Amino acid sequence: MPVKSDRRYLEGSWAQEWLLAYRAAVASDDNFGFQPFDASHPNFRNDYIARCPCCQTKVQTIEQQSLLHIQRNLWIAAVVRRQMYKYSDLPITSLGDAGQQFMLYSIRDTNQRSPSDFRLSPQRWACDACISSGRAEYADFEIAYRMGSPFVYFDYLLQCFTCEEEFVYTRGEQRWAYEVFVINQYSHITTCKTCRHAKRDRKRLDNLIYLARTDANPFKYLKTAAALMQQFDDPRTREYLCRAKNKAPTLEERQQLEVEIAMLKAKSQDSLTF
Repeated sequence: MPVKSDRRYLEGSWAQEWLLAYRAAVASDDNFGFQPFDASHPNFRNDYIARCPCCQTKVQTIEQQSLLHIQRNLWIAAVVRRQMYKYSDLPITSLGDAGQQFMLYSIRDTNQRSPSDFRLSPQRWACDACISSGRAEYADFEIAYRMGSPFVYFDYLLQCFTCEEEFVYTRGEQRWAYEVFVINQYSHITTCKTCRHAKRDRKRLDNLIYLARTDANPFKYLKTAAALMQQFDDPRTREYLCRAKNKAPTLEERQQLEVEIAMLKAKSQDSLTF
């Protein structure tokens, strides 16, 4: 993609033109001279052996159709970019070897990094067995190439920053984060779903407390805030239940709140006697 500093390529609809040219190239049978690997490399076989970051199985990467699929798309994207915008100052090797550089970079990362570190790499891949079984799935290549996000999604474990428990970061959550919400390529969620919901409820409780103080008819805010406080074992629960009872618009709701206050009082007394 054209860099932001190059104003020549920012004028007009360059993004739409690039996408149209890329999609036409992918739909055609022309591979633009695509070479999936360099057989003349002295360590040809050894350099292309790696563990799949999804299933941790050792595979020969030059035989993986999933990696060749990503390589071909990278090659076409690089060639289309060069043809569209005439990068005369950029050598063809830096664009033409994009697929091979992706494969070698991914394998070196797999060999040198721990699996948890590599799973957060923007250049993520998976073997054919994982793709065919459904454990992994392709990302939207256009978004992955443009934003530097992973090319393949699969479930993996992360540690929650709040409760320090492990949780599964699912493929659906990754697709939403990278393709819909469009987060940074090196970013990932840091808290589990339970802690995220608790944080959301805390913010909602603060908003309800503010509305209960400022609204002319605070009954519904007092009642909802008391329910959330009871969920968090907040010591202000009984106070807000009493305030909601005093503001109750009907006798039935007042009686219901009186029952809840009595149950809460009995529960607190039981805990004290214990």
